[in-house]
Amino acid sequence: MNILQVNYSDLMGRIFNGYDLQISLNERGIQASQAVRDKLSHDGRVYGLGADPAIQEEIKHVEKRFSISHLLYPYGQKLKKMECYEKADIVHYHILHNNFISLLDLPLLMENKTSVWTIHDPWIVTGNCVHPLQCGRWKTGCGSCRNLEYKWFEMRQDHTRQMWEIKRQIFKQINPTIVVASRFMEDYIKASPLTGHFTDIVRIPFGVKQRMCRVWDQKEMRRKFSLPQESFVIGFRSEDDKVKGCDFLYKALENLDEKEEVSLLTVGGGEIPRKIKKKFRIRELGWVNDDKTIEQFFACCDLFVMPSLAESFGLMAVEAMAAGVPVVCFKDTAVEEMIHGPMCGMAVEYMNIEELKKALEYMVQNAEAASSKGEAGRELAAREYTYELYIERHVQLYEKLLREERGKV
Repeated sequence: MNILQVNYSDLMGRIFNGYDLQISLNERGIQASQAVRDKLSHDGRVYGLGADPAIQEEIKHVEKRFSISHLLYPYGQKLKKMECYEKADIVHYHILHNNFISLLDLPLLMENKTSVWTIHDPWIVTGNCVHPLQCGRWKTGCGSCRNLEYKWFEMRQDHTRQMWEIKRQIFKQINPTIVVASRFMEDYIKASPLTGHFTDIVRIPFGVKQRMCRVWDQKEMRRKFSLPQESFVIGFRSEDDKVKGCDFLYKALENLDEKEEVSLLTVGGGEIPRKIKKKFRIRELGWVNDDKTIEQFFACCDLFVMPSLAESFGLMAVEAMAAGVPVVCFKDTAVEEMIHGPMCGMAVEYMNIEELKKALEYMVQNAEAASSKGEAGRELAAREYTYELYIERHVQLYEKLLREERGKV
C-alpha cells in the first residue's frame, strides 16, 4: 500500500493536513509520502512542487483582479507528473484552496487514481467564502454576495454565482471518497447541490495525541504564567477574525458579574479591548507554536471558551477536553457536537451574548460542576478523540478502498 498525502504545506497544521499522518503510516510499515506547495520540513518523504513565490503572488494578483478563485494555479499539472503521484495507490487530498490546486485540474488528478479528499471547511460548497455562516445562498447558486471583501479571497466584482457554477460543472466529473471530521461538515456536503452526488462520505474526527492528557501541576503552571492561585482562570484563543467570535465573548465578559475573582489567559494574536484589560487580570501568551506551552496553557485553565461562529471541527475544544477542562461554545456549530453538550461543557444560543454571559457566570460560581464537566470531557476525549484512533480509522479506510479497487479488476 502506497499512500500520497497532498496539501499546500507540510508543517502548517501538521496534525490534520497529512504530514503527521504520513509519519504515522510509515511507522506502521505502510509506505506513505506527502506532496506540498511549500515544503518547510527536512523530511525526505515530503516532496515540494517547486513553488516560485513571485509567480505565486502574480497569480493571486491576476485572480483577484478578475474576481476568480483557484483556476490558474499550475500545481495540479505539476503533481500529475511527479513520481510520488505515479507510484501512489491512493492519493489523499487535504486543503487545496489555499492558493494551491486549480479546480480545473481535479478531474485530471482524480480520473485514474483512487482519491480521498478531506474537506476541512465549507469552501467546497460556496461561490467564494470559507464559512457562509447564516447566509443560505450556497444552496441555490450564490450571487448577490454580501461578503465580497472576504479576508482570504477578496472579490472586486461579484462573481460568486459564476464560481459556484464552475464548481458544479467540475464536481460533476469527480466522485472521490470524502472524509469529514464532524456531522456538521457532513451535513454541508449532503445538502449542497455541488456535492450532494458524492456517494462515499466517511466521518473521521481529528485526534489528540496522548501528550495532551498529561497532568501538569496547576499551581506550578500558574506561578509560571503569573496568575493568581485562587482565581478562576478562563482561557480562550484571541483572534480578530470575526468568525472566531471573540467580539461576543468580550461583550459577555464586559457584563460579567464578578462575585468570584476571574483571570483571563489567552493564546493567539488578537487585540483585546481596553475595557476587558481594565476589568480583568490578563496574561497573553501570543502565538504559541510549541506543544508544551499549549499543554501548560490548558493546565492553568478552569474553563476554555470557544465562541466561534463556525468551525468544521474545533480541535482546541477537544484539546481542552483531553486536558480535563470544560468548554463553553455556541450552539449550531461543530464545537457543540464535539463537546456533547451539556455533558462536557455548555453550548448556548447562537450569537447570544446574554446567554454566553450566564454560562460563564454559572461555571465561575459552580466550580465543582465545571470540574465535573471537565472530567467527563477527559473521558470522552480518551474514548473518541485519540490520535491513535484517528490513524486507525484512516488505515481501515485505505484498506477498504484497496479491497474494492482489487475487486473491480
